[in-house]
Amino acid sequence: MEGEIWKPLSTFFVEYREGDLFGHLLAYFSMSPYLVAPFILGFWLKARDLHSPCLSVGLLFCVATNYVLKKVLKHPRPPGHNHLKTYGMPSDHSQFMGFLATYTCGLILLRCRPWRTRLVLSSYALAAAGVWALALLTCYSRVYLGYHYPEQVVVGCAVGAALAVGWLIVVLTLLEPYFTAFASLPLVNLLFDAHAVHR
Repeated sequence: MEGEIWKPLSTFFVEYREGDLFGHLLAYFSMSPYLVAPFILGFWLKARDLHSPCLSVGLLFCVATNYVLKKVLKHPRPPGHNHLKTYGMPSDHSQFMGFLATYTCGLILLRCRPWRTRLVLSSYALAAAGVWALALLTCYSRVYLGYHYPEQVVVGCAVGAALAVGWLIVVLTLLEPYFTAFASLPLVNLLFDAHAVHR
């Protein structure tokens, strides 16, 4: 109606230079945090283990921490992309992917025993390399597309990695000892497999 102001849903709104095919490709990588969420849910439903929801809780804490840090630091973004009203330090996309990559690799090393056979080692090494490649491409895309300064991306990835290490320690030392008992509860057992918690 006349006089109304319309706002774009900027969460999924990524700009790149017209005619820049590489930038167009990086725009998709820039959205990796939103694209990996359904895969985490799918893995959770398939594996029915308790590490998947622990990862999800950790990622939510990571997002909340980023929100607070941006409010405290108030570091501006590069010029352009005027539709964004949030600060740039640290990069939330980089922090999310830094957390995901670090937590995933830590869990592979400490719980999946990837050195059992060459085939298992190769598959887990490929998975670790893949998740870090996705994280680094996401970080690079945020700088290339002009959404962040390089230092905002570096700090974001570092903060995400540090939070992942801390959360992984909490999960493995304080929560995991109770996984089997928790998953054995009648209602919880509908969602989780008590025998899959240490897979």
